[in-house]
Amino acid sequence: MTLTQALESARRGDYEQAMSALAELGGRASDDPRVLDLLARVHAQRGALGDADECWSRVQSLDPADEAAVQGRRRIAALQAKRFRRRPVWPVAFVVAAGVGVVGILLPTSPPPAPPPPDISGLAAQHAELTRQLDAVRAQLNAEPPVVTLAKAVSSPAFVAIRQGDAVLVTFNDALFNRDARLSTSGAAAIAQLGTQLKPFSVSLVVTGHTDNRFRNPTELGFARAQTVADALGMPAVVRSAGATPLFPSRERAKNNTVTVLITPA
Repeated sequence: MTLTQALESARRGDYEQAMSALAELGGRASDDPRVLDLLARVHAQRGALGDADECWSRVQSLDPADEAAVQGRRRIAALQAKRFRRRPVWPVAFVVAAGVGVVGILLPTSPPPAPPPPDISGLAAQHAELTRQLDAVRAQLNAEPPVVTLAKAVSSPAFVAIRQGDAVLVTFNDALFNRDARLSTSGAAAIAQLGTQLKPFSVSLVVTGHTDNRFRNPTELGFARAQTVADALGMPAVVRSAGATPLFPSRERAKNNTVTVLITPA
C-alpha cells in the first residue's frame, strides 16, 4: 500500500482504509512527515483531535518548521480552549489535499448561491446591430445602380431617355420652341412631365440649348432656351449652348428648336 493510495482513500472518505494503509507505512511510529501529516488529518476528520495533535507533534519533532503541523496544532488548541470555556463549538473538518497542503478548518456554511445567469443583453444588441449592417450591405449588393432606376423612371412618348455611363440623356421627340426662347404649349407639357418624374430623385442637371443654323446668334439663343427649361424644371442646373451645331439633320430642322437634359444621380 502506498502513500498515494492512502491519500486517495482519505479523499473518498474511506478513513478506515486510509488508516489501514498508513499503518502499513509505519503509522504513528513512521519517520516520514508525510505519513504522519496525513494520519493527523484523518484523525482530525474523525474527530480524534488528541490523536491528530500527537501525530502533528511527531511531525514537529522531525521538522520543527513544518507549517502544516504548526497550523494544525494551533487550531486544535484553539478548539480545545473554546470547549474548556463551555462555548458551543461547531464540528471541525480538516482539509485532506493532494500533496502537502495547508490545514484548514471548515465551518458549516450554506451551499454557495448559484451564479447569476450571464448577462447576454449586450451580445444580443451586438448581434442585432451586426445583422442590420449585413442586411444593409446585402441590400446594397442586390440593389440596381441608381442610374438604372432613374432610366426606368424617366419615360414618356414626348421624350427618349438613354443611359450614358452613370448619367441619363433625355432628348425630345418634337420641337420645344418655335422661333424664340419661349416654350410652346406641347414643349411646356413635355418639360412639366419630365420635372414630375425627376421629383423623387436627387440629381444634378446639365441643360444644353440647341438651335438650327438659321439664327443670327445661335449661341445666345441656345443659352436662353437652356435657361428657360432649367427654370421650368425648378431644379438647379448647369446651362450650356450647342451654338450653331444642329442636333438633327436639315430634313428635321424644326426638331433643333429644343434642349437636351443630362441627368446624373447625386
